[in-house]
Amino acid sequence: VVKYFGKRKIANAIDPACGDSILLRALTSELLASNNSMPKIFGVDKDINAIISSTSKFSERPLKRSSSHFIHTDGLFPYQTILTDSPIPL
Repeated sequence: VVKYFGKRKIANAIDPACGDSILLRALTSELLASNNSMPKIFGVDKDINAIISSTSKFSERPLKRSSSHFIHTDGLFPYQTILTDSPIPL
């Protein structure tokens, strides 16, 4: 990622199915090691245990220096429940 973006600022990093956030942790670690500016980190997963695990891992040093947010919902189909419960025929 650092080779691709160089010193350009990355504003946000979003993983819609983050699991235990291995991709987001790798990105954050790489950016911290290269002294690049830190993006806001967003992870989404429908598994509450994955969200708990990710939140815990990002609360440890050095990842604690990042601005991370984890959301418990289905990031790939967030409106599926709303649509299937809708009185409007699909």
